[in-house]
Amino acid sequence: MASTRIEWMCKKCGKKTIRLESEGRPQPGTCPKNSGKEHAWVKNRKL
Repeated sequence: MASTRIEWMCKKCGKKTIRLESEGRPQPGTCPKNSGKEHAWVKNRKL
């Protein structure tokens, strides 16, 4: 059984990352376009 991969995208800067569904959201990190605050991750698509 293959694991579902999710592409996450930051709402503010558009940075994308792909993770397995079981791993959950990516770590917040620092968003350059959000005044140095954390990335705001949303699910972009399932792969």
